[in-house]
Formats: sequence, structure tokens, C-alpha cells
Amino acid sequence: MSSPQGPQLNLTPQEEEVCEVLRQVVHTLSMTQKSDRMNPPLVIRIAGGWVRDKLLGLACHDLDIAASSMTGAELAEAVVQWLEAQGKETRSVGKISVNPERSKHLETATTWVAGLPIDFVHLRNETYGEDSRIPTTVAFGTPEQDAYRRDITINALFYNIHSRQVEDFVGTGLKDLRDHRVRTPLPPIETFMDDPLRILRCIRFTCRFHFALDPATYEAMCLPQVQEALARKISRERIGVEVTKMLRGPGPTEALKLLHRAGLFPIVFEAAGVPIIDPKVSLDTATALYKIIQGSPEDAKVLLGMVGSGDAEGAGSWEETIYLAAALWHLRGQDVSRGKKEISAASVVIKESLKLSNAQADCITGLFLAQTHVEELIQTTGHDRVKLGLAIREMGRHPHVGPAWRLALPLHLAGRMAQGSSEISLEPYLDLLKEIEEQDLSHTYELKYAIDGKAMAKALGIPLGFWIRDILENYVIPWQLARGPLIQDTERDNLGPLCMKWIMEKQEEIKAYAEKAGQKAKEAAVADAERRKKEKQTRKKQHIHD
Repeated sequence: MSSPQGPQLNLTPQEEEVCEVLRQVVHTLSMTQKSDRMNPPLVIRIAGGWVRDKLLGLACHDLDIAASSMTGAELAEAVVQWLEAQGKETRSVGKISVNPERSKHLETATTWVAGLPIDFVHLRNETYGEDSRIPTTVAFGTPEQDAYRRDITINALFYNIHSRQVEDFVGTGLKDLRDHRVRTPLPPIETFMDDPLRILRCIRFTCRFHFALDPATYEAMCLPQVQEALARKISRERIGVEVTKMLRGPGPTEALKLLHRAGLFPIVFEAAGVPIIDPKVSLDTATALYKIIQGSPEDAKVLLGMVGSGDAEGAGSWEETIYLAAALWHLRGQDVSRGKKEISAASVVIKESLKLSNAQADCITGLFLAQTHVEELIQTTGHDRVKLGLAIREMGRHPHVGPAWRLALPLHLAGRMAQGSSEISLEPYLDLLKEIEEQDLSHTYELKYAIDGKAMAKALGIPLGFWIRDILENYVIPWQLARGPLIQDTERDNLGPLCMKWIMEKQEEIKAYAEKAGQKAKEAAVADAERRKKEKQTRKKQHIHD
């Protein structure tokens, strides 16, 4: 099959240099290698997303080079050798091994050309088994075979560096790009049953570009056997990766709604023991959140702390974090048993269903817990500085929340909007943030104690224990906050001695606090020992009975 000749592309100088280097490499190889029916001449194409994005007028720096008759590693080595012969700067060839869990079904070689990172593979043909999305065989293929094995038609386009034209071997890729349509090259059931991950990729690209999803493709992803294949053949890690990309993209709420409409929401967000709750409130919350952020971009930036400072600590981008929190809003307040512990249902979904990080789970759990503080703060004005500072401190000190405590505000607003109230305004939230900034309280979660806990315990004559931290939090931190913005505190160097003096003035109260805490700890230890004793006796009886 000959390729339909498509449009030419306007390449950047760097991209043109890459193509010229590749053409020269092919020419050099042709001088030393014989071409015949058994060894056809080498043809090099740029594949996939780069071609699509160039046609859409979007910048793309991910160049995937597909070779017709040699492996990616062989071509990459030939490129480096040619560059060295020309006296040009080179880098070593890296090899990305086969890793099906990351959609790497054949070895990829990578190096740099003209200042751009380039991946090299060969055109391939794949066959699949019944129980896995991992190909049973991967062999050299024709351009047609390579194009038809791809997920969607707009990702199946090639740019032939020799003819300098786009090639559309499936015959509908260019038209679908013009018509803003997402569909599969092969019949969708066949495509999805081969690799069900393509279901989620179809949804992601539909929402990323705000394209229309082909009706036949949508109907296929709704079929029970296709959804069963998704649940059975695709690892939770890969599902988590696709969901993360959806939430980071331009259409997060559109993606969540499409997952729900297609009946995929339970499959994507399922976890053992997590209660089955209608996610409508989550979809409504995500929709409201999107309206807040997109409807008032400048106000949203203020609300999010100029975006960058609102990133969660190690928990991903703010977009990913806040939209994932919205997606799981229906699980807020729900706990699940794991061993002898009760942990939040949302945390279980994040760690077990999506296989995302503990940091992500901790952050979103913290944002849910922060809603109580936000509710109280929004309902009042003219806040006491100490109470306001302590609220920010408690929100931000939850593991992996930090500056992302700000995300609790738009989440709270979106949650209220999802309940149907039409009189909710952004102003109280902006006013609250302004008050927090003016009083220099936005980073109270980082505030260090003015005195050392051990030194305080020694001065008071009380034993060390968990109550020392409680005393520091309930006495020392409020004392520090009450002194006003520390940046203006002329007594900063003398803060420790001043605080210790104040502590000694309150020593009777603090000693009583420590004594009471110690007594509670002893009672808890006795109760725990008694519980363990009973459990041991029960196990012994069961063993005798067995």
C-alpha cells in the first residue's frame, strides 16, 4: 500500500538540522550497504505525537524516529558515528529496555542531535495474547502495520524525512485531525481487546484537545467484555499514569465525566473495602472547580498562591492534586479498615487503585481534613491572629501538604457550589487570603519553636514524653504568634529567653498539663496491655480448639 501524500510541515531550524543529519546518515549507509529485495533501502520517518502537534500548530520537542530496516539502537549508533566523523558534538547512546508497564514493548535507543533529545525505534508489527496487553511478538513491520497498531488515527501519522511530507497510512488520520475526531485505526473492539489501556488514552486525547470521541469508539469502551479486559489486563500503575495525565491536561473535568458516562469510574477508582458511593458530587465539585479556575484566572492565581507556591510537597503538580481531590470528593469522611488501622478511603484509592505516591495520598487526606478549618474561617471575619495562624499551621503541617494548604480554599468553594447554592462568592476566600498575607501567617506551618523542648522540660522539672511537643504546640507557638509578625520582631534574637521567662511564669499550669497527659498515657498503656493479654488468651483457646 502506498502512503497518501499529506501536507508539508514547517520545521524549526533545529528540526530541519535533525532531518538533514538523518538524511546524511542514510546516504552514508547506502554507500556501504547493498540494497535489494532482501535488504530494502533504509527509510526514516518521524512518528506519532510530533507529527500531530506540528499539524495542530503546537510546539513539540519529543521526536520519535522510526527506521524501516534497522533497529533503533543500530540507527542511533550510526548517527553518533556520523556526527563524530563530522567533528560535531555527540553524546553516548542510551538504551531504554523493554518495560511493558511503561508501554515500552521494544528496546528504544536515545541520544541527542542538534540539541534535541531523540528516541530511535524500528517500525513494528505486534500480536497480542488473550490475558495481557503485552505483545506476544514484536517484529519488524511495514509502515502500514506500524500505523494500524497505534492507539488512535491522529497518532498514526508519519513524517517522511526524505519526501518531506506527512504520510497517512490508515487513510483517516489527517481527516480526523481536521474534523477534531478521536477514533481507533482498527475496529475499536479489536484495538481495545488487544490493549485495553487504549480506552483511557482515547479519553485522555479527546479531553486534551477538546475533540469529539467517535461514537463507535465510545460504544466499544462501554462493552462489558472490553471493560472486563481493562480491569484484568492493565496494571493499576498504568491506570494511575493515564489518570494523572488526564488531570494535568486541559480538560480534567471532561475526562472525569467521560469516565463516569462510559461506566469506567468504578473500574478506575475501585479498591477493596472502599464504599460504593455515587460519584456525582465529585463530578459536580470538579466542574465547579474548573469554572472557578478558568472563569477568574487572575483571582484563581491569587487563591492558589500564584500556582507554583501552591504545589504539594512531593505530591505532584497543583492541577493533578486538586482535581484528584475533587474526583474523590465523594469519599471525604469515609474510612477503610487496613489491618488494625482505619485510614481514609481516598488514601486507599490513591495508593492501591492508582498506585500513586504516599505523598499524594497524604496531601489529599490533609486537604480533606482542612475543610473543617476553612469552613470555620470563611464563616467569620476579623480573625484572631493566633487562631488564624494555628489553623494555617495545622493545615500545612499535615504530611506532604505544606504550601498546598491553599488548595483547600478553592476545594471548599467548589464543594459548596456543587451543593447547588447560587449565592456563593469568591470574595470571602480572597479576603481571607489577603488577611493571612497581611498578618504574615501563610507559612506558620514552618514556624520553629522559640525554645528547645529538652531545655524547657529541664527548667520545669518535668519528664520527657510526647506531652513536651504538645506543650510546645499549645503554649509556645501561640505565644510566638501573639507577638505579631516575626519579620518585624525587634526582639527576635532575645525570643528564646523571653519565651522561657513566660513559660516559667506559667509553670504551675504547664506542670499540671504534663502530669495529666502522663497519667492518661499510663492509663492507655495499661488498657493496651490488657487488650494484648486478652488477644493472646483468645488465640491460645483457638489453637487448643483447632
